[in-house]
Amino acid sequence: MVNLKGCSKECFLSGCRGRGPLSPELTRDALSMRETLMRRRVQFLRTQSEAARAAESGEQQPTAIVSRRDSLVVSRTRRLGCSASPHLPPRPCSSSAQTTGPAHRLERWKSHLESRPSCVAGGAGQSLTPECTDSSACLPSRYAAVRTRSYSQLRTPLFSPASASTPGAYARICPPFTVPFASREEEKKVLMTLHAVQQYDDDTKLSLKVFHLQELAQTSMTFSQLSLDERFLRLLRDIHANAKDLSPAQLQALAVSCRELNLNGADIMWKTVARHIVRLTKSPSAPVSGITFSQVAHAMSCFASKKAEVQRHLRHMLKYILQGSRRLNEHDIVCVLYTLRRYNCNATETDGRSDWPYLRCLRLCASIVESRLADFHPRFLVYIIYEFALTGVVPWRLVYRSNNLIKQSVHRLSDKELALYVLASSKYCLLDTQLLKRIGRRLSDDALNFQFSNASLSMLLYGFASMNFREKNLIKLCCERIQKAACTLEEITVAQLAYALGRLGVREEATWKALAKAAADCMDCMSPAEISSTVHAAGKVGFADERLFSAVVEHATKLQVAFNTQQLLNLLDGLALAGFFHQQLYQTLLDNFVQSGGEDDIRGVNQLRRVMFTILLEFSSFLENVPQSIQLLAEQHQQPFLEHQHQPYHPELKACFEEMDFDASVLSSKGAYTFDAKIKIGPNAGSPKKTVALDLLSEGNYCPISGELLGVARLKRRHMKILGWKYVDVRRKTWLKLRTREERCNALRDAITTQILC
Repeated sequence: MVNLKGCSKECFLSGCRGRGPLSPELTRDALSMRETLMRRRVQFLRTQSEAARAAESGEQQPTAIVSRRDSLVVSRTRRLGCSASPHLPPRPCSSSAQTTGPAHRLERWKSHLESRPSCVAGGAGQSLTPECTDSSACLPSRYAAVRTRSYSQLRTPLFSPASASTPGAYARICPPFTVPFASREEEKKVLMTLHAVQQYDDDTKLSLKVFHLQELAQTSMTFSQLSLDERFLRLLRDIHANAKDLSPAQLQALAVSCRELNLNGADIMWKTVARHIVRLTKSPSAPVSGITFSQVAHAMSCFASKKAEVQRHLRHMLKYILQGSRRLNEHDIVCVLYTLRRYNCNATETDGRSDWPYLRCLRLCASIVESRLADFHPRFLVYIIYEFALTGVVPWRLVYRSNNLIKQSVHRLSDKELALYVLASSKYCLLDTQLLKRIGRRLSDDALNFQFSNASLSMLLYGFASMNFREKNLIKLCCERIQKAACTLEEITVAQLAYALGRLGVREEATWKALAKAAADCMDCMSPAEISSTVHAAGKVGFADERLFSAVVEHATKLQVAFNTQQLLNLLDGLALAGFFHQQLYQTLLDNFVQSGGEDDIRGVNQLRRVMFTILLEFSSFLENVPQSIQLLAEQHQQPFLEHQHQPYHPELKACFEEMDFDASVLSSKGAYTFDAKIKIGPNAGSPKKTVALDLLSEGNYCPISGELLGVARLKRRHMKILGWKYVDVRRKTWLKLRTREERCNALRDAITTQILC
């Protein structure tokens, strides 16, 4: 340590002459604290003496002459980005104005240097502040390093993040990082940890290094950002070089930290951790006093989360897991199933036996869960069933028994767990109406509505739609959430909600307007599958929005080659159902459909026939200026796409018309459509003769909230109007519930009178 007693004030500040020269080995904190306290004490005494002399003599303080360099000086509060440092007393003001002269020139230069953005690179005590260009004599660069007490005092740019919801919230970037910290506490944690890493020596314990890595992994900073600092890379190199000395718990903590840091799956650190875990599992005392089965299972889940390239070691870990068949808990089973799913370890066997441990682990997990089903928490049962569903393995006995337990514990599950279980049930095609109704009753509780996130609600609605189950409480809650917070939805959430609302047949104008606005705003970030799904869902309910379709025209034209054949059909079908036509878009999509050979796929043949019939009927001029391939495609698909088969209620319908003395026939057709009944109404009171097409529609053709007709029925009515017919729809379920034939005849007469004659 350098003796500072013999140094004068000017010698200490300049750092270039005197009996005690300034040493670069001195720590920043010690030098900064001593220099700041010394300067402030001298300045405070000088200020008191000058103020006392001015008060006694009654003289006025000299007028300040502010130069160009002085105008750049930033106050202490602004330089720190917050209040003054809690470690040092506030700086007293010397006077109301700045004085000039040689004694103050050095202080002005120091303030100017401090006001410039700077940072210490690598914690080595060297400043990155550029040299002063406003004067010919500037302070040495090492003085700036001495003046920097800690990283929190470095002036850094302030940014107002888009996610800042509280007034005055801001984010700060500290070089060498390029993204802002999430909070001041996180900034302090990261910088203090890196400063501690800088103080490492040869005697530093390995456990302390792992602890510091855990501290960094608990922040929002990822590996790509932390690797910009050389101290973090040094920490990783030290841990990697001494990985063989890590204990089982430290290896597990290292795997978790690498997962939280979003380390690339091809990084060598993953292979190092996996290699040493396998080495510990091969020890004869491993199951007793070495690495535990839970530690291995947890580490495997960390590998699987980033798909680390450790397949060579994965088999040895699974064999070790098989040894502890009765010592695995529910968390270990979830980790094992998650690992098998992420690595696609779901290959089946042919002879009923397998030396490869993948299928044996699946059977082991199913048997353990089934034997201890009553001891497991319902939330873990949800995760286990969900992982089995995604893997493609169906242990039916376990699924049915778990379903009975989960049905009794709906109130103990969170919104995410409910959504995951509904999705798993939809994959199993397991429709338990009692369970779904209980979930709906729970959603009806107003005190719990706010606890469901947007993602959970969208997944719940998606799962219900996959099982074709209309739960009005869930639908109303989702509609309210969309109307209130549509701007906060992500792209995938918008597509999921649109698909679910379209499949469930929800046609609520306010909800679809808000959802269409959100979809149009985020159309730039949506994939072709999301775009086609959103448009097709809007067409299913018969909703048309000019802003949404304008955005679709723009982006679908750009992404024309990215759509597959089914997505092209969904997009065209949605536009046709909604009654929207655009010459260039239709021609582009149909041309890509023909070039991809989509006409050979019979899955969407009804959609293609409906699109072609709509083009011929509503946009007949379209085929005049298109290539011959599209014209041939239109000629080949003119067959009926909606055919009604003979139903048990048709004789009763015919008997009702005979009793009403109507000229009607059952199962008639017009163009590409077939109807339940065709009615001819003669001229009456000057009105011309009318031909009526009547359909007894199921509840799936009506919105469960508003009761309006949906897209297919609306398209049918629109086409019948063009052909000169009238279209009448009657609710089949309500009509069949009527007990007498007279009541049914009155219901038919009222429907015809209301929709045709009035």
